[in-house]
Amino acid sequence: MAERFDFVVVANRLPVDRRDEPDGSVTWLPSPGGLVAAMEPVLRQHRGAWIGWTGSEGEAPPPFDASDMHLVAVPLSSPRSPTTTKACPTARCGRSTTT
Repeated sequence: MAERFDFVVVANRLPVDRRDEPDGSVTWLPSPGGLVAAMEPVLRQHRGAWIGWTGSEGEAPPPFDASDMHLVAVPLSSPRSPTTTKACPTARCGRSTTT
């Protein structure tokens, strides 16, 4: 059975930044920012999980714990894909135009 959490934050980014160490290992350091500062104590107190992007394209790591928080990364192929940077000009955006 999947692990359950009492409180979940879903944000565009995880509250940590990846650092590749010279020995090939990976460490995760807390990100600066207001949302992280505000939510970190809540997550710790209420057994929470944070879902977001790692900031790197490609495969996402499996769920992990860092900075006393449970983190679930989601993969994104490109931080600047056309679907995220251009507004839809009509109400038909994303729908088939066949009649």
